[in-house]
Amino acid sequence: MNDLIPYPWKDFLKGNNGFNLFGYGSLINQFSSKEAISNSTQLKPVMGFGIKRVLNYDPDENVRSRPIYQDPERGDEYFGVFNIEYSGNGLDRANGVMRTVEPNDFENFVKREVGYSLVKIKCQDFYNPSSPIIDAYTLVAPKVFNGRQLVNNELLPNVPYYKICREGAAEVSDAFLQVWLDTSFLGDGRGVRTWEQEEGLDF
Repeated sequence: MNDLIPYPWKDFLKGNNGFNLFGYGSLINQFSSKEAISNSTQLKPVMGFGIKRVLNYDPDENVRSRPIYQDPERGDEYFGVFNIEYSGNGLDRANGVMRTVEPNDFENFVKREVGYSLVKIKCQDFYNPSSPIIDAYTLVAPKVFNGRQLVNNELLPNVPYYKICREGAAEVSDAFLQVWLDTSFLGDGRGVRTWEQEEGLDF
């Protein structure tokens, strides 16, 4: 298993001149992520290997209070947020965007991604499968953080948040969106295409 770097990543960030970050959910959406990592805006579409994208992260009360998650028409079970499960198996893959997080953004990035661990993965240019492999780090929710369970496979996706993630993927390209839909799952194993259809969602 690739070594997880636990939050708040102090030793990792100390003296670090910047690192490649693989974003797979709302970090794909430039508008959603620009406040936290405003100095690190260059986004490169990539494919990440050895990972599975799952809507099973259960945010704490502080995160749930953010405007992005407000959905008064649906119940508390609709609070699943994207997470990455790291397998290390090259057949497991998900697309996302890669950026270099600069030191000026470290403080805000730590505040934005409370509880997540970092893990190193391999990435490749989304549009060029013969391009060089690049190392990047991505966010993985541990099962428990500060005595609170963070992973809940029974949750349904938080719809306003999911819409922002989906819109971000669509803005990259239609080809990117189709792969994003194919590589996104609920905690119960259903693909998001099936869930969208069952919910009657129309984007």
